[in-house]
Amino acid sequence: MFRKIDEIGATYFYVSGVTILGTPSEIYNFGTQYWYIIIAIWLSGLVVAYVYLPVFLTLQVNSSYEYLELRFNRVIRTIVSVFFVLDEVMFLPIVIYVPSLAFNQVTGIDIHLIGTVVCAVCIFYTMLGGLQAVVWTDSWQVIAMFISVVVVISLGTYSIGGPSVIIDLTSKGKRFEFF
Repeated sequence: MFRKIDEIGATYFYVSGVTILGTPSEIYNFGTQYWYIIIAIWLSGLVVAYVYLPVFLTLQVNSSYEYLELRFNRVIRTIVSVFFVLDEVMFLPIVIYVPSLAFNQVTGIDIHLIGTVVCAVCIFYTMLGGLQAVVWTDSWQVIAMFISVVVVISLGTYSIGGPSVIIDLTSKGKRFEFF
């Protein structure tokens, strides 16, 4: 669900439509065990902050790829770069397809048309606004997604009868499984 990229020792997580749509099914399938991912996220953040970042700052490198070239050689840097590009080429269509599929199910608009419009809009604002446009768009998107999640959780909790009903149903369904 969360995808981590390590660039200059910073940890970024893609929180996309795939995350928003996939997390409820993961929690449904695996119960509260899914929350162990929080431990892994915190641990990876600490490792990056206290192990990788000091090394990168001392060496004054601009990216993980530059570090790999210094540590090993240009061939390793190229191989890792190619793997990263392949990873992105395989992942980005999913990031476009999943929300397009959800939008298609709600509106009935052709899924290919939705995907094409999303791609065109993203290419257009990126070409006009550059990285600043992408950062602003991502910032507003994350804010909107988190507000949406809070609203859906609040309305769902209210409509089912409150937190006590959810806890009772979760217990009966054997979804409180921490170990």
